[in-house]
Amino acid sequence: MRKNAPGMVDYIDRVMYEREVIELGMKIAPTKTDVQMVAYRASKQIEKHQNPEEREIRAKHLADAKHEYEQTDEYKEKPVRIHYKKNPKQYVQTAINAYEQVKPGKRETTIEYEH
Repeated sequence: MRKNAPGMVDYIDRVMYEREVIELGMKIAPTKTDVQMVAYRASKQIEKHQNPEEREIRAKHLADAKHEYEQTDEYKEKPVRIHYKKNPKQYVQTAINAYEQVKPGKRETTIEYEH
C-alpha cells in the first residue's frame, strides 16, 4: 500500500490518530456527561471537513469508538456528573494536561487564575 498509494497511508494514519485522541479523551473524562461532551466536540470538528466522504469516515470512527467505550466497565463505573463544590479549576487543568500529552509537539501548559 505504501508503494501503490502512499497518500492513503498518511490519510489512514491521520484518521487513526484522531480516533486515538477521541478515545483518550473519553477515557480521561471524569463523568459520563463529559464522555458525551468529548464525542459532541469531536462531531463538531468532523462537520468542518470539506469532503463529505471524509466526514462520513470520521463520523463512523467516532460512532464506533464511542459505542465501544460505552460497553466498557470503565465507562459504566463513571458517575453521570460531578458536583464541583471544592475546586473546579483542578478539573480544567487535568483536561489541559491530558490534551497536552497527546498533542503533537508536546509542551507543558499552565493556567493562571485570578483569586
